[in-house]
Amino acid sequence: MSTRIQELKDSLAVDSSWNRERLLGEVQRVHQRATERGQHATALKSLELIGKLTGLLVDRSEVKVEQTHYAALSWAQLESLATLADSQLRIQSASTVESVIKVDYDN
Repeated sequence: MSTRIQELKDSLAVDSSWNRERLLGEVQRVHQRATERGQHATALKSLELIGKLTGLLVDRSEVKVEQTHYAALSWAQLESLATLADSQLRIQSASTVESVIKVDYDN
């Protein structure tokens, strides 16, 4: 299952020409600008994203997924999990890009 999630992450990065290094650089730039402008909520959110991108912060849902015993699940259940993971990745990616764009174009 974790292999499938990584494949989805990789395909999403390729599709949008974003990679981890580029995203990390953009979020660091947003953090800098938000701090300079006194946009504390945005600065804190960008720190959270930096922590996640560098692996210092892990979502609880990721830990839960690691503890699941996939051998006991049916094929249909595994497909449902893969579909859910795919949709969550797309939602998170869209949210991240939306946050970056909002800060870039606010002023």
